[in-house]
Amino acid sequence: TGERRAERRQRLIEAGIELFGTRGYANTPVKAICEEASLTERYFYEAFEDREDLLDAIYSQLLGNCREATLQAIRGAGDDLED
Repeated sequence: TGERRAERRQRLIEAGIELFGTRGYANTPVKAICEEASLTERYFYEAFEDREDLLDAIYSQLLGNCREATLQAIRGAGDDLED
């Protein structure tokens, strides 16, 4: 189903964040990402074209998270410029 596919995709993204962050992009093969996510390579290629596609998805997700955190901080700040 679409929900399971989305859940697997998110697990791969989280595995990519962990491994790219600790081992580096160049030292992280697809097989290692799949092992970290406890998924087969079939599911990786169902969700992503290649590692670069995964890296792009990670970047987009983290950028979105950063944008949302920034907007929440702005909304929560008072009228005082120092806040």
